[in-house]
Amino acid sequence: MKISYSILLLLLGSLLLSCSGTTKKEADIEVTKSIINQEKLDAALPRKGGKSITIDTTVTATLKGVDEVTDIAELYALGDKARMQQDRVASITYYKKIVEQDASQTRAHELLADNYMLTGNFKEALAHAKILIQQDPTNYKSYTRTAMQLELLEQPKKAEDYYASARRALKQKEAEYWKKVDTLSMVAMLVEVLDTTRAKKLVTKVLENPDLNEYQRAAILNYVNGSHDDVLNRLKSIKQN
Repeated sequence: MKISYSILLLLLGSLLLSCSGTTKKEADIEVTKSIINQEKLDAALPRKGGKSITIDTTVTATLKGVDEVTDIAELYALGDKARMQQDRVASITYYKKIVEQDASQTRAHELLADNYMLTGNFKEALAHAKILIQQDPTNYKSYTRTAMQLELLEQPKKAEDYYASARRALKQKEAEYWKKVDTLSMVAMLVEVLDTTRAKKLVTKVLENPDLNEYQRAAILNYVNGSHDDVLNRLKSIKQN
């Protein structure tokens, strides 16, 4: 069984996780956190409001000035390459040009929301998260993106309203998602919408997997019990730097 986690851990991987200089125990935990089956979650959440362009992660596009590029596929390739190189400012520039040319490009709005968040620009991240809700009000992830930004902007009551909307959206399509994702993917979804009670019930089935070692089990339990606050605190530190 592959270990699947929510999109936040995927986005924060390079920021929060590092195995250099760690013990084997620490490395096992980090590896457990890093094994992402994002394809299953993507398949369960088809994008609306524009083309979903998949770019080969081995792309060798040469980064160039944004004014030199007009083709949307090439802008995605350049933005993705910059993002993989941790140049979030450059990636934002490419993704912004995509939505300037075609505001219906859902993937570009997703990437802008996430990259603005990771650079501490929570207001811009919030703006793109709200656009995603307008494009597809049935996608629970758009509500959780919005709620996260509101938490980071110290607006907890508004954030909870969006988390409640996320839980309703997830519930409406849960039967459909179960056909496409594994149990740990569903746990990740429930954690993302702050339905920790149900997540903890489901995770007991995951922990029965005999292939998991004690450190991986510990990482999964830590993820369910405390990942949300940990991610929030780390993101708030970006804003303060």
